[in-house]
Parts: sequence; C-alpha cells; structure tokens
Amino acid sequence: MTLLEGTREIGTGTLSGGTADITVAGDALEVGIHALTVQYAGDGAHEAGSTTVSVTVAKADPTLAVS
Repeated sequence: MTLLEGTREIGTGTLSGGTADITVAGDALEVGIHALTVQYAGDGAHEAGSTTVSVTVAKADPTLAVS
C-alpha cells in the first residue's frame, strides 16, 4: 500500500488480512485540506486498485503540564 499526496509518496504499509496501517510523519502534511490517494499494486490473487480521500489537518493546541 502506498499513500500519496499528488505524486509525492508520504507513507507505505503492508496489506494483511484486508487491512493496512500506514504511518505518516508529523511534518508530511501542512495544516489544511489534502486529497490523499491510497494505492494497492495488486498480487497474484487480487487486482490493483486505488481510491482518493479528503483529509483535513488541523493545528494542534500545545499543552504544558507542570507537577
């Protein structure tokens, strides 16, 4: 599995049991709306496929705890 923003690869994962976990670096996407494409290259038993989803990245509010 490959996760793309446009043509830029921002993550990869291995498909297992019908699911995949893809980790994206914290600095890979700026705040805003992004169209991300998930691609599967296929294998001997399954066809290749892809889909595009819209993801919104929001700025986190930092917190500080002092004990």
